Amino acid sequence: MCSVLGYPVMVVSTISVKEPGTGIFRALLAELKCIADEQNYILKIENVLPPLFRKYLIQEGFVFPGEPWMCGSGYWFKNPQVLHENIELLSV
Repeated sequence: MCSVLGYPVMVVSTISVKEPGTGIFRALLAELKCIADEQNYILKIENVLPPLFRKYLIQEGFVFPGEPWMCGSGYWFKNPQVLHENIELLSV
């Protein structure tokens, strides 16, 4: 299992979402965050491209290293301070 900042990582490598925050994706994201919380994992969603999707994930507590215009990975952890304090160590 891979790790980031000393924590195991649950990776969602690619996902296509027409309308973030609605339907099955909203339920899936809630379940993934619940599992990550219970297992003390960092949740990583890779290849986030659409700006609206990125904005939605930020509202859901995800952290994105790099510039806002970049296609990159978003990270969620139950203690977001860990991510914010080490953002320069997270891969884009």
